[in-house]
Amino acid sequence: MSRPLPCRDDLWESRDAEEWRSRYLESLAQSTNSQPTSLASVLGGLLDGQQILHHIGNLGRLAIVHAIYQTTFDLRAQTDNPLLGGLLEEGQGRSAVGKTTTVFSNWQARAALLLETILSATAVTGRGMALLQSQHSPSWRLQLSVTASAYHVSLVNIVPVGDLLAYVSSTATMAEKADAEAELRAWMADNGGRTARRAAVRASITFALIRERPCHGFYEPVALLMSTLTLWVFNRLSTTREDGQEPGSLANNPSAQVTLRLDHAWTAESEHLWLEAEDENVRGYLTGVGNIKDAKSRRKLLEVACDSLSMMPAWGLSHGFAAFLSLLKDTA
Repeated sequence: MSRPLPCRDDLWESRDAEEWRSRYLESLAQSTNSQPTSLASVLGGLLDGQQILHHIGNLGRLAIVHAIYQTTFDLRAQTDNPLLGGLLEEGQGRSAVGKTTTVFSNWQARAALLLETILSATAVTGRGMALLQSQHSPSWRLQLSVTASAYHVSLVNIVPVGDLLAYVSSTATMAEKADAEAELRAWMADNGGRTARRAAVRASITFALIRERPCHGFYEPVALLMSTLTLWVFNRLSTTREDGQEPGSLANNPSAQVTLRLDHAWTAESEHLWLEAEDENVRGYLTGVGNIKDAKSRRKLLEVACDSLSMMPAWGLSHGFAAFLSLLKDTA
């Protein structure tokens, strides 16, 4: 956290030493602080609402995203640690655990806002993605990597990862699975279902970016696994009937329904429609999979994910994840 952030993109893209020197001196002249900025100070400034992202290149933004991921992981591990209460003095355990949970909840809210800020400043979508690739920009792969990483971390930030993994685990006991399902159903109902629907959007975009625009980053197998599991559980615990029909009167009136391409939900308007609309008249569609609440889509989701994992260069890890997802096909 105390190390300085990488230089801005234009410095990395300098064609020779002279161009680098010129750009570096120019950046110093424009900066109020000539000393390298540490990751900790930038992250603290962003959390305090400072508008400093425009001074930070894509490599720096990628470092910030992974710092958020690490902090989320560390705080969640403390919250979930069953030994925490027992290690404290008598009478302090419950209050200390409660404080730890509060700290994590506060961090989740602030991290979500920070990731939204990074995505709004960085995200490569739609025409912007096509333009970058058509111009063969040297930074397009890095920019895509920042975007995919930020969506992945924003997903992990709002999904109860421990319960998710316990629910799909082949080694968990029936009691552990039942407890995990109860927690997941409570999460699905949180904030009128908006939290889970927001996670479904994040998972869909992450899923699409890694499938369609892979950057061969080290995080991609894990990101694809988490997005797949989130969508699979969202589908399984939703109210869609086994015949693929949604409940309610509008299910029999296709003209009253709206289909949203969740993996292309780049605008605030489309995401808002998905978050606020009634389940009966808005369907979420994922390319290659279909309606993410259709019971018949669960197996297709796993098949598409396994195919994508099998083609990743991180052979051992991605094939291991593909084998794990294949086991879920029997329960799809």
